[in-house]
Amino acid sequence: MDREERAIELRDLALPIVIELGAWETVTFASMPESRMRLRVYRDNEFTIAYRTPFQQLPKWPRPATPHLSPYEMAAAEQNAPRHLPYGMDIWSGGKVLNIGWADDGRIELHVYKPGGWERRLRRVACGPSHQPDYLPTNDLRW
Repeated sequence: MDREERAIELRDLALPIVIELGAWETVTFASMPESRMRLRVYRDNEFTIAYRTPFQQLPKWPRPATPHLSPYEMAAAEQNAPRHLPYGMDIWSGGKVLNIGWADDGRIELHVYKPGGWERRLRRVACGPSHQPDYLPTNDLRW
């Protein structure tokens, strides 16, 4: 399994955790203190998961001063600026260990993936009691 496949598997484990056990939080970016956005966030004593959907657009970064560009050149540069995929997830465990973006059409952008012990913890939480069915099917039909 390559890095991207492993990161996708971890994202798929983290998604139900952050949706079911997380809460909506307003966050700001350290580099842009005036920016605010709402993310679904799950926190425990070992890691934090933050999830962004297309309804939570990332703020636009301030444009650098470029007085030598005409308005047309500025607009063209803005159109060609990299765009984030509609969905995104960050996981921190001591530091950022996963940053992945994705789209419904299957596109993936893997920005950060640092393997480590946090993966085992994520698997334990994902397989915990809150993610198990209310009943376990059995072949034992005795009442």
